Amino acid sequence: MLAIFRRDLSAYFNSVTVWVLSAAYLFVAGLIFTLMTKNYVDSSMMGGMNGRTPNIMDELVLGYQWWLGFLMIFLLPMLTMRLLAEEKRIGTLELLFTYPVNEWEIVLAKFFASLLTVISMLALSCLPLVYLSGKTALDWRLVGSGYGGLVLMASTLVAIGLWASSLSASQVIAACITYGLAMMLWLMQLLDSFLPEKLTQGFGDDSKGIGTLGIMTHLESFARGNLSSHDIVYYLSLTLLFLFLTVRVLDSRKWRM
Repeated sequence: MLAIFRRDLSAYFNSVTVWVLSAAYLFVAGLIFTLMTKNYVDSSMMGGMNGRTPNIMDELVLGYQWWLGFLMIFLLPMLTMRLLAEEKRIGTLELLFTYPVNEWEIVLAKFFASLLTVISMLALSCLPLVYLSGKTALDWRLVGSGYGGLVLMASTLVAIGLWASSLSASQVIAACITYGLAMMLWLMQLLDSFLPEKLTQGFGDDSKGIGTLGIMTHLESFARGNLSSHDIVYYLSLTLLFLFLTVRVLDSRKWRM
């Protein structure tokens, strides 16, 4: 398992595509942070005249972390599309089956290699907040909570991408499947505004209807520090579900050999 993990992790960090995608992700995130900081400074100046100072955590940090999660929806399918699809295309997947490892170990090795790559990107995205903390006080507990939610969200998207990659030898098809599922989970949050009220009932007194199935809804809970077992179980359940489905796909392919 460790050999597969190290091989895939090395492949990520030696890939030009991964470096380009990472640079694009951090550039766009940095641009968004700059624009949000400018808006916050302007609103602070206006608020100072009225005797009201906006909360930097609500007005800036929360929004920045929301954008980090939203950008992952578009980035991660391109990072995960090669995980198993490339193995199928070049014929090395069958070689993996000859290793003294089972399907779960293969899947987990690839999953953690991809997730660690995403965590490295998220760690770099925290640098603007570190710089900002030198100018004003930040609540690092809320920052840490938000980044914890981002890691859990990333694990869900990586698991979905890994499953999609196991379905086809085409990286394009794998990316499209991942995009489709990720966008569907995001759009769940928007359905409350369009579906009749009767269709969105039954999700609990404190819920927002079917929007609680949205992947970004739970990220917002983490970013606000409103941690609950419901949010953690949501991400972990989806992650384990798609890892299990990936194992079943590999197992069925192994029996067809």
